[in-house]
Amino acid sequence: MKESPLPRTGGRVLVVESDPVLGKSVSDALQRNHYDPVWYRSGREAVQASADGAFDVAIIDLNLEGDIGLDVVLGVREQSESMGVILITPVEASRERRDALAAGADDFLIKPLSIRELIIRLEMLEIRAAKRPQSIVEAGPLRVDFDRRKAYHDGELLALTPTEFRILEILVRYRDRVVTRRLLCEFLWSPEWEGMTNVIEVHMNRLRNKIGRQEARELICTVRGQGYVLRTRPPSSNGHSESRLTRVGTHGSS
Repeated sequence: MKESPLPRTGGRVLVVESDPVLGKSVSDALQRNHYDPVWYRSGREAVQASADGAFDVAIIDLNLEGDIGLDVVLGVREQSESMGVILITPVEASRERRDALAAGADDFLIKPLSIRELIIRLEMLEIRAAKRPQSIVEAGPLRVDFDRRKAYHDGELLALTPTEFRILEILVRYRDRVVTRRLLCEFLWSPEWEGMTNVIEVHMNRLRNKIGRQEARELICTVRGQGYVLRTRPPSSNGHSESRLTRVGTHGSS
């Protein structure tokens, strides 16, 4: 779980995890990413702590020792309707995930946990919860109007399909950061979508062609074994080095 932190400023996070190793790992990673985590091993204590409304997000392991994870989700949601709730679940707990999502959870991650993906999910919750989200974002030569669902490249309107626009949307939202293929699939279709096909690659290639293949070669990069990154600045010395990035079109697969 040793992954490089993403530069940002986060809110106060309630961590509910009975596993001491995982709880410490999540809390330490959140601190490195500029969040303010408060870790509880007891679900009951966590629900009581959430009553003061001081938390922005709760991260709850459904497989708690001595507590029923679903009860904790219900308790936290009763205390605050605005608090974001992210679940940590084992892969086999599909029924429990559905029940918890129906009870008010916003999102979930499957073990083994990826800290980078957790940070991205936290940011997605912040975007959804923002009262006045930024409707127009510029990223390099791209300008994206999220309200009107239009995208421009060097001032020219791109004729994108709804799926292509959503791919561009998440890449622009998290520009200069790796977005995993699995996260793209879940963002585009559903949290339960775990297909392993070339659907993402097909849509990505069409998007790159519409931007312009030569321009896209420098703009959208493939990260081997992980996903994609939309670059608006050169790699930093403590971030992803060029040796870890595969440029668009290199090796013919992306």
